[in-house]
Amino acid sequence: MLRPTAEVMLMAAPEDCAQKRATKTKISLPDFLAGKPQLSLVLLQVPSILRGFSAPVRMTVEGQTDEHLQFLLANDSDEFNRWEAGQRLSRKLLLQLYDAASAAKVSSTDKEALQSTLADAGGVPDSLVNAFRAVLMEKGLDGSFKAMATTLPSGTELVDEIPEADPTLIYEVGVLTAHL
Repeated sequence: MLRPTAEVMLMAAPEDCAQKRATKTKISLPDFLAGKPQLSLVLLQVPSILRGFSAPVRMTVEGQTDEHLQFLLANDSDEFNRWEAGQRLSRKLLLQLYDAASAAKVSSTDKEALQSTLADAGGVPDSLVNAFRAVLMEKGLDGSFKAMATTLPSGTELVDEIPEADPTLIYEVGVLTAHL
């Protein structure tokens, strides 16, 4: 449960969330929930919640889009929130690609057919690549954080979310996704 004094970072995002820097404003959670302050010049407000936390918290933010997560990954000053945004985006992408490969009944041993199926399913969106690029190019970030922030979720994490999962297919989807 969020404490009433928790801090929320709102970031005014330009339309191309992953490539441009944020304008940041700090407000208290009660003010945020009450709709204050009115930021008239903001194109998009992306809340960065649970700032300063590092313990695992399962939480769903209603209305949070992939664009919001890409923006957080590329711009948030809270490293945990950046990492979490990248993990959520990557997990969603890997699950979508796994579903496409599974539905096409592609064998995990037929790399060419699998790669073609993943590409036909949309592959890795440029906007996600740009968000990861922003992390890698940011000079102020520690190299070990960059490595963690750009690591895809493990197959073990994905198996837990897929009923009757094919672990070999999950592995191959992850390997090929990293090279798309």
